[in-house]
Amino acid sequence: MEMVDQKLGVSEAVHKAVEQHPGIKSCLGLGLLNYSAVARWLSAEGLVKNSNETAIVSALKRFKRKTVLNPVNETNLTRLIAESTINLQNDIAIIRVKPGYDWRSIAEQVKMFHVVEGPSVTNLIVDSRKLKPPSEGVLEVKTGLAAINVKSSKEFADTPGALYALLFPLAVKGINIEESISCYTDKILIVTENDAPAAFAALTHFIEQARSSARV
Repeated sequence: MEMVDQKLGVSEAVHKAVEQHPGIKSCLGLGLLNYSAVARWLSAEGLVKNSNETAIVSALKRFKRKTVLNPVNETNLTRLIAESTINLQNDIAIIRVKPGYDWRSIAEQVKMFHVVEGPSVTNLIVDSRKLKPPSEGVLEVKTGLAAINVKSSKEFADTPGALYALLFPLAVKGINIEESISCYTDKILIVTENDAPAAFAALTHFIEQARSSARV
């Protein structure tokens, strides 16, 4: 009975670790994993404790058999990324206000204006060059930001994994996204102006690589 409980514990720990690491899950679905290497990494990182490599490998294989995985169609994703275009706009600010705030006076001042409404706060994303932030009713004004606008096809918006693929180059470089807006074929990513050059370069390189691959 003790051995069964131990196996269940290992399986649950492996399941949790895989779910928390999309890269591992994707490679598992594509059959690209070196099970032993992943098992050693999970153990070294403390994600699976009190177990040996053989038990972790077995748990990974059970996870693959029992879980319905939908591997991303890499060829289709590459084509969709290749069809995307990108541009950068500096001098962006985020004004955080309470829900119900009358933001019409702010909208009249600026050229770029987007509203992201949540249950407890509303974000106004604006061109900050001519902005005179109101003194009342504002929770926070964050300046020194930039907007990266990625325009893609409607098919991109309907494809599972497409947005993940687009954001991955920023994640691996440690670039934080301050705010994001998805509006049909437009994806607007707000980053700091300090991160903007690296973020724009990473996404531009990613799109150019996709275009090169699509031509092969």
